Amino acid sequence: MTCARKTTLIATTTRTVNFALKKHAVQSTTLQWIFNWTADKAVDGNISDVVPDISRTCSSTEQNTSSVNNTWEVDIGFQITVKTITVYGRTDKYFDQLSGFKLYIGNVSSPWIYSQEIQIYSSNDSIYVFKPNDAIASVISLKKVGKILLICEVTVEGECIGGNFSEFCNLTCGMCYAYHRCNQDNGTCPYGCDQGWKGTFCKEGCERGNYGYDCNETCGHCLYGNSNCSTSDGNCASGCIAGWQGYQCKRGCIPGQYGQNCNEKCGNCLNGNTSCDTSYGHCTNGCMAGWQGEDCKTVALRTVTSGDAGSHTGVIVGSVLAAIGVSISALVIIIVIVKDRRKKHTNETSTDNMTTAAPYANVIVGSPDAVGKITARTITENDITYSAIETARPHAGMRIGVTNNRSVVMELDVPVQNVYEKLRDKWK
Repeated sequence: MTCARKTTLIATTTRTVNFALKKHAVQSTTLQWIFNWTADKAVDGNISDVVPDISRTCSSTEQNTSSVNNTWEVDIGFQITVKTITVYGRTDKYFDQLSGFKLYIGNVSSPWIYSQEIQIYSSNDSIYVFKPNDAIASVISLKKVGKILLICEVTVEGECIGGNFSEFCNLTCGMCYAYHRCNQDNGTCPYGCDQGWKGTFCKEGCERGNYGYDCNETCGHCLYGNSNCSTSDGNCASGCIAGWQGYQCKRGCIPGQYGQNCNEKCGNCLNGNTSCDTSYGHCTNGCMAGWQGEDCKTVALRTVTSGDAGSHTGVIVGSVLAAIGVSISALVIIIVIVKDRRKKHTNETSTDNMTTAAPYANVIVGSPDAVGKITARTITENDITYSAIETARPHAGMRIGVTNNRSVVMELDVPVQNVYEKLRDKWK
């Protein structure tokens, strides 16, 4: 009696590609009964074991009267990351023809990985699933010490190495989202494309002006046009046009700022320095008092209107006249003081006796010494008489100075003879 095979375990993997399918398979011996139970029948994709077709879909070694070493092996042809291996045996009363085998996984360049000896105790155990922890392998082998090794199918689920896909891992995946592997059967990206890529296989770059996952985003306000951003993350490497900021140039300037990358501050606008145009800083409602220009950053010149021109003129004229008055008053006072002093001096020095000394006056008579300085001889007040002046008659090269209270009042640079005559005439 034959039982229908359960096929639900086929869904234990997410792979749609069976890397062992129709690959090169060999076995230690081949059973010759009705049909040849060759090794390739275990990788033909048919898991049925229903009689009389069982000999057409399963492989088997020769049946011996005693235990021998039986081996079956498939060579995938290239290395893969092995996720799951499923081995199918008979589901009828001959289920034990698979029992007692060991599974080996490996290749030429790496050690073999093998399972413990697998015992099958009923037809319900005739399907064995093995997960080798992402082993890198290219050869799968089953070995058994016994009278016979019968296998109906071996499937190998895994992933291509190096971002490839297809049953031969000879096609390259595109730029899938977050570096996820593409579908190993058809190369599509299950979660879409990564930043900067689009298309069914995520192999087409974004067109200028777009960026992001599947190229679904539009570039911001970049300095040299909105097609100048990075197709990956939308970064405007050259900066933003006036009125925009942020690495993607998608954020407008906050109130009070304007210009390229929002680096400028608004001027003295009428409604406050937060109301200017964010692009060029123009104060659309005008400037505050005292300021001018489109950006209200230039100090305004004072303008006198016709209504208050008279008052301003009066203030100016009044100020000028006041200044002139003060100056004239000061000049008059100085003249009065000078005249008074001269009059006093004249009264004190006028006398009928020419021998009377001139008060408050000294006459210094000297001659240059060897180094050009004046060696002075002082004639005191009591000595200043006509005869004293005659005695001190200067000669060429001499210098005469008149002092008052020991302070120089006059230093005479006119010819000395003239000075002498003037002093002589003064006290005659």
